[in-house]
Amino acid sequence: MALNWFNIFNSFVSKNQNYLNKLDFIVLKQIKGGKMGTVIAKTGVKREKGYLYFLDKKGNVAKVQMKRAGKKTSRTQTVVAKTGIKRKKGYLYYLDGKGNVCEAKMQRGGRRKKRR
Repeated sequence: MALNWFNIFNSFVSKNQNYLNKLDFIVLKQIKGGKMGTVIAKTGVKREKGYLYFLDKKGNVAKVQMKRAGKKTSRTQTVVAKTGIKRKKGYLYYLDGKGNVCEAKMQRGGRRKKRR
């Protein structure tokens, strides 16, 4: 069924080339799956400039000041939101643009690298 839909899309694009630029990215993104991961916790963290946001060992959202050239920074981590997320093996955890905690399955395997 997906192949029939894809053939219809290709015939439409070949007839209407001016729509190709607008629709190409949107449709291909939907075919491949769209978003990177799924939202686990809606925290809505507002980010400050000059800070790095991450999940600490306890599963809470924390921030630390980023290093800048010629400036000394403290390494103290401050907890921004207590979420207490339990990490699963093989998943990547990150903060999205809206400040929510998301998880995405890490890709493992792939092709072996050629020897030189």
